[in-house]
Amino acid sequence: MNTHLLTSSQTVGPFFAPTLLREDARRNMLTLPETVGERIRIEGRVLDGDGVPVPDALVEIWQANAYGRYNHPADHGPAPLDPSFLGFGRSGTAEDGSYWFETVKPGPVPFLRSPLVPSRRSRRSARRRGRRPRGGAPG
Repeated sequence: MNTHLLTSSQTVGPFFAPTLLREDARRNMLTLPETVGERIRIEGRVLDGDGVPVPDALVEIWQANAYGRYNHPADHGPAPLDPSFLGFGRSGTAEDGSYWFETVKPGPVPFLRSPLVPSRRSRRSARRRGRRPRGGAPG
């Protein structure tokens, strides 16, 4: 028998923008002038279910470099690393829900059919479920 009680949904909290979207944590530019590869610009907008722009959202991307290698300790592939390429980007959205990244076209990755740039979107009002501790103590 489950003795955990579900708590009500909660927002992420007031720390969202001051910590995750502060200026020194944003990474719109994944390249430097010496980064190898064809430059591309990724632009988009975050909209809610009704098509209304979502300001203050967080968009993160990660990708392989122009040679097809991720800047990640688990990628032991033979392709070279490019020390001037970050491989990870983070952007906040503007009032109109827009965001952008300057990066390079990713090279072929052996375990993928085609190059891609995965992304994740979060926003301040994202919901989460919690649990109360056993014994009915407030959580």
